[in-house]
Amino acid sequence: MNELVKQDSPLSVSDVKGQIQVIQHVMREAMVKGTHFGIIPGCGDKPTLLKPGAEKLCLTFRLSPTYKVEKTDLPNGHREYDVLCTLTHIPSDKVFGQGVGLCSTMESKFRYRKAERKCPACSNTSIIKGKKEYGGGWLCFAKKGGCGAKFKDGDKSIEDQDVGRSENPDLADSYNTILKMAKKRAHVDAVITALAASDIFAQDLEDLTPSEDPYAKYQDLINLIKESISTEDYYSGSKAWFESSDDTKTHLWVAPTKGGPFTTEECKVIKSTAWREAYYGKTSDVGDGMQYENL
Repeated sequence: MNELVKQDSPLSVSDVKGQIQVIQHVMREAMVKGTHFGIIPGCGDKPTLLKPGAEKLCLTFRLSPTYKVEKTDLPNGHREYDVLCTLTHIPSDKVFGQGVGLCSTMESKFRYRKAERKCPACSNTSIIKGKKEYGGGWLCFAKKGGCGAKFKDGDKSIEDQDVGRSENPDLADSYNTILKMAKKRAHVDAVITALAASDIFAQDLEDLTPSEDPYAKYQDLINLIKESISTEDYYSGSKAWFESSDDTKTHLWVAPTKGGPFTTEECKVIKSTAWREAYYGKTSDVGDGMQYENL
């Protein structure tokens, strides 16, 4: 690698192949899947290079990163960091490549927080909808750490609470996080660019924005179903599932091993008779036509 940096003539085909072989050898012998690189569910088979993996490749090829950081303060307390990472070859002191990375508190994961119903009695976010066969209403669910208090349907102390996505009131808590995230993105970009490794690694898939996440627009539905299963309140989840379009259910019905949004146990519940009967009733043979055995 040192010789490749020092020479001014174009690299030979054997040199290029040699560099690729070094990267692949390091992946096999010195990197751990899930630590240095990983496969992101729903985003194909190409591994994404993680920060520890980028550091390992810098060590291998004797590259030292330096950073230029630009901070921009945005309205309403938001902040953005734009980072340029420069990789210098340590033995020759020559610039070997650069990469850029940007992160902002305007990104959904930092901008918003999920507002959940809190129990008026214990202030825990463990409120669930009571089952119809037990009188409905609302319950502070003990299995979620609640106190067991019960509330009737129409209770304003429960139903008037704001739920769903809300603006994060503590943006300053994220400033250091987004700075590190921008630096990491720039570093990974620089390593992939400098080593011409984009055919081996994907870039920044671990930081998928909601628009790139294959399940982003279904996240509220997914969360509702997961909560319904975890609390064994099948009615609310099965209602949401069976009233979804066939296209939506088909899109979400992906095996966990292939990046699907539900765990194996959750899939078993969704395929179960109890799940169907929670919505259609115990005496009904009605179904939604999904081929659940094809998972």
